[in-house]
Amino acid sequence: MIAPNDIAGILVTLHIEDEQKLFLTLTNDGMVKRLGNGSEDCNETQLFIGKSNLNAFERARSLSGAIIENWLGSYSDPEQSGKRCKLVVGFRSRKGEEFMSEWEYGTESQGPPPEVSSLVIASVEATNEWYNNQKRVATDNA
Repeated sequence: MIAPNDIAGILVTLHIEDEQKLFLTLTNDGMVKRLGNGSEDCNETQLFIGKSNLNAFERARSLSGAIIENWLGSYSDPEQSGKRCKLVVGFRSRKGEEFMSEWEYGTESQGPPPEVSSLVIASVEATNEWYNNQKRVATDNA
């Protein structure tokens, strides 16, 4: 098991019908990697990599305890409705150990529990300004 204070990296990926709609990693040194926003209609394909302040990482790490305590492993909704979704929330310890929480559900199904959804939403929201700035710079330089 991993304690939240031992987390060095956080990963969030979301695929809908095998199309990646979100890829996000945060590390304890401020590194951010992000593609997409997680929405069903997202068609972004450019991955942005850079440094940000540690607020995004700290926000996500602060929400990790409940997932680590209750939701590590793989879960699948047996009565999926809508488009097939696969969400992965992963944690890497300072020692390099990895822990995952995987969810398969439908766009019209209940989805993962609030603890998992809260971390995903908070991670996206905490990196939105950085991500939008990266997209703007890429567009300006195109």
